[in-house]
Amino acid sequence: MTNDVPVTEQRTDGRLTWQVWAGPANPVITENHPGEDILMTRVTITGPGVNEGWGFGGRPLYTGKTIDCLNSRCEDGTEFILARFEPTLPAIHLETTRRTITVDVRKLPTHFGLKFWAQPIDRGEEFVTAYGNQSEYRPLGWTPVH
Repeated sequence: MTNDVPVTEQRTDGRLTWQVWAGPANPVITENHPGEDILMTRVTITGPGVNEGWGFGGRPLYTGKTIDCLNSRCEDGTEFILARFEPTLPAIHLETTRRTITVDVRKLPTHFGLKFWAQPIDRGEEFVTAYGNQSEYRPLGWTPVH
């Protein structure tokens, strides 16, 4: 991504350092999605034995959603969660197999009409879901009824 900008401050847990970047998709990607705004979002992570970046692209948010997220494991096995969400949310909730992490996001800056967050989770737990408000909560194994 050549037009990406930092959308969070650089953060650290004392071992790893990370920052979220975002920007419009390059023309090669947007030509396959005429008339759509495509936003690319990635996290860069550095530390002992780790130097990587990964992310996702697509519409800024899909219809009816207040949060989009992705998770991935680093080379050293640390799992990270990357999220972009509506700027009106006071908090986001990241559910793992062991706990729900509630992040107060009211003071985060807005870029591209959204707010952004990334963080590692503890070893031994896995990411389950993320939601912005209780009405979006979907438990593990949830399937919509049609």
